[in-house]
Amino acid sequence: MIFHNYADIPISESSILHINNQMLLYSDKDLYHMGEYKISPNRVEAKDQNGNVVGTIFDPTPLILSKRKYKNLLIGIIGL
Repeated sequence: MIFHNYADIPISESSILHINNQMLLYSDKDLYHMGEYKISPNRVEAKDQNGNVVGTIFDPTPLILSKRKYKNLLIGIIGL
């Protein structure tokens, strides 16, 4: 979708949320938040064979800052 149509996709908040919705359509674990800003933390952690967390691989933007970060990104890209 994006690869073939990137030139026609407007850079906007609604476009980003729509793409998020489309990317998560087939992920059962993500049905509750697809097409929306995240509603829970989503840290990526490394676990050992017993399920114990042994490290953090990726610690994304905290939930409370996500919407603001997206808006700042859009301001930087298109100068809203």
